[in-house]
Amino acid sequence: MITKPENPQWYSIKEAAAYLDIGEPTVYRWMRAGRMTFRKVGDSTRFLKEDLDAMVSVHPGSKGSAAIGEPCPLCNHGELVPGYMQSFGRVYFRPEKMKLSTFRDGNIRTIAKMCSRCGAVQWQGDIKKLEELRVEQAPETTEG
Repeated sequence: MITKPENPQWYSIKEAAAYLDIGEPTVYRWMRAGRMTFRKVGDSTRFLKEDLDAMVSVHPGSKGSAAIGEPCPLCNHGELVPGYMQSFGRVYFRPEKMKLSTFRDGNIRTIAKMCSRCGAVQWQGDIKKLEELRVEQAPETTEG
């Protein structure tokens, strides 16, 4: 059975301003500043609902932050699926300059989260281990 693809929902500038509950001048300002994604169809400016939704950022309070989770950095979707990057084993970060004894591993384990909507991957490493491995650089002196 062949299913018909869903038509995207397009908004005009006036409709986009109403949807976001902002003024039209704000829409124009965000467009000029490159903060807002829009499409040109001939002389007409149009917005996709997903692009408008991406303009809304969530700033949870300290009590609600754990319940909401972190949004996708690209599309602001609320579900990031945890995992890790893998090749022939796990992928690790290794600092270029580090202090390393023969008994310590210089690899820093990384974790990843993938957005269930757009597929963007956010990669994070263990910053505590990074600090342990970093070589303390002596401040450079300038000769006068």
